[in-house]
Amino acid sequence: MHRPSTPHPVRPRTGRGLVLLAIAAALAGAPLAQPLSFVDLRPGVVGGAPTEFVVFDGALYFTADDSPHGRELWRTDGTVSGTTLVKDINSGGDDSRPSEFFAFDGALYFSADDGATGRELWRTDGTAAGTTLVKDINPGPEGSLATRRITEFVVDRFAALGGALYFAADDGAHGIELWRTDGTETGTVLVKDIRPGPDGSVDPPNRTDFDLTPFKGALYFQASNGTDGYELWRTDGTAAGTALVKDIQPGAESGFPQSFVGFDGALYFAANDGTAGIELWRTDGTAAGTVLVKDILPGPGDGFGFDSLMEMAEFDGALYFWAEDSLDDIELWKSDGTPSGTARVRDIKPGPGASYPTHFHVFDGALYFRATDGTHGFEPWRTDGTEAGTVLVKDVDPGPDNGFVARQGDPGFVDVDGALYFVADDGVTGRELWSTDGTEAGTALVGDVNPGAGDGQVSTSGIELAEFDGALYFNATDGAAGVELWKLGAPPFMGGVAAEGGPDPEPLAVLAWPNPAADRLRVAVVGAGGGPVQVEVVDVLGRRVAAAVGTWAEVDVSGRAPGPYVVRARAGARTATRVVTVGE
Repeated sequence: MHRPSTPHPVRPRTGRGLVLLAIAAALAGAPLAQPLSFVDLRPGVVGGAPTEFVVFDGALYFTADDSPHGRELWRTDGTVSGTTLVKDINSGGDDSRPSEFFAFDGALYFSADDGATGRELWRTDGTAAGTTLVKDINPGPEGSLATRRITEFVVDRFAALGGALYFAADDGAHGIELWRTDGTETGTVLVKDIRPGPDGSVDPPNRTDFDLTPFKGALYFQASNGTDGYELWRTDGTAAGTALVKDIQPGAESGFPQSFVGFDGALYFAANDGTAGIELWRTDGTAAGTVLVKDILPGPGDGFGFDSLMEMAEFDGALYFWAEDSLDDIELWKSDGTPSGTARVRDIKPGPGASYPTHFHVFDGALYFRATDGTHGFEPWRTDGTEAGTVLVKDVDPGPDNGFVARQGDPGFVDVDGALYFVADDGVTGRELWSTDGTEAGTALVGDVNPGAGDGQVSTSGIELAEFDGALYFNATDGAAGVELWKLGAPPFMGGVAAEGGPDPEPLAVLAWPNPAADRLRVAVVGAGGGPVQVEVVDVLGRRVAAAVGTWAEVDVSGRAPGPYVVRARAGARTATRVVTVGE
């Protein structure tokens, strides 16, 4: 019988997808610089579908559904034995669906539904006993933290200021209003009923959160007091210090300020004053210092949509975003905060039409993003901030089809150990993991996780990419198992013990990389179970040149004669071999 306080082990999967991937790379002569491996959270074709990755206190946390427990909170330290269910919050097969993780004051906060109190505020220290409900803000089964609608603007639910965590909640009496917590039940309180009565101060058709943004000792957000429309507000955490900054569109109409980004001593955001349309604004926290930066699309037309500043990045002394200065001409722009310093970087898709640059990521002295020039489809691009330096990195899927397949809300790029990773489809191998060093030649498929044209990345929850402890974690399927937790990096997932009553041990297998190897050869043995493992490397004459004990080894092959060598692993009566090449 499962006890929530007992770690729930999972089995390493080392079957068709992983082993064939390593063999295919070796046969093609392409060195697999890092091992690929995964754990099978939910054996079978459905998979655990891990999502909502977040790093906290030496572990990677995520949600997954292993079937017996529904979608619940999990964590991993990068090993199979350390990949465990934290707590079955909604006991049994029902889902608690933990989401919107935020690290604060030594704990990880999130929203969840235990089946009794509705969706409320929870916290965890990484243990079952330390995973607790903070407060039932709306007593009973209704819950105080609304489940986000698929059409609403996605913003961070939580923000920290001083010694408190702030968020939007509905206690059933005041509507959705501003709350704060110090992590205790008694310290979880309403900050201010901004719009007195049951209606709440959050824009109900579009959002359930405030888009709280820290800036110069206060939190800035959009709210309505019922008189001025949805406008710019700020709080210092007290009722008296929670006030309207500026009524950007005077009267009952709304300026809808949102998508706040701090840059160079000011807070930038999108807003509509009723005259210039939706444009770029900035504030220093005062009414007089809250001003339009530039009317990018002159007149009442919108220079950019409300979601464009969610796709905004600071790079080399400027803010980058997409905007349009004529109808249907959405391109890459940058601003230094002045009207003259707000300009288009390049007309990527010349003439009428939109290149829609999104998924900005700063890496190795350049800004990377996703865009289309109308000829190549959506592909990875980079810029150094100049027109000439704004270039296509690689046409992953040659021609007009889209190679870069990230959606809004997906992490477009993640950099790990000097490489930039993203998910792409070259039209041959399906949606898979790719990496780039910024050059066309250095942009390549990492591995065909789901061999052939099948998609390795098929999660309906979206793409998940996260760096943790020097490795890249992502959700994918090899076509045999469902969508599971994958890892690119060493040591690979291995060495776990099958749960009681589980299937027979999987075949013993040896992974060795890079292949060819010039200096150091890394060896991993999978499918060994818990018994002792001996590893040896022999030359073509059968002479042992290196030996090790365990499922993971690094062998010095520098100075060895170039040519083929055999890596042999032995676990009890079982053996496995791998042929590798030493030398350039």
